[in-house]
Amino acid sequence: MSRVVPDAELLPTVRALARDVADNTGPVAVALTKRLLWHMQSIDDPAVAQTVDLPLFLWATQSPDAREGIRAFLDKRKANWTMRPTTDLPPIPGQERKK
Repeated sequence: MSRVVPDAELLPTVRALARDVADNTGPVAVALTKRLLWHMQSIDDPAVAQTVDLPLFLWATQSPDAREGIRAFLDKRKANWTMRPTTDLPPIPGQERKK
């Protein structure tokens, strides 16, 4: 989503967007997105970026939380996320998982 708001509306708009993400997005999806945003800053070759992004995208779309999110949307109910960022995040391709 992209839009321009007056200065006085910026903080309420950002808070509303953050609330929407917190309420309607699986915690693992949010954590994986944040992790990729930080990691991708150091990659300037699109082909290399794709070798990192594509396997994680495929993993995320096949995860239990992805299936639950689709079911919850179709059933018009709040999702019951079962995956946790502390235990269920996959490693970034090409990096060892830190323990």
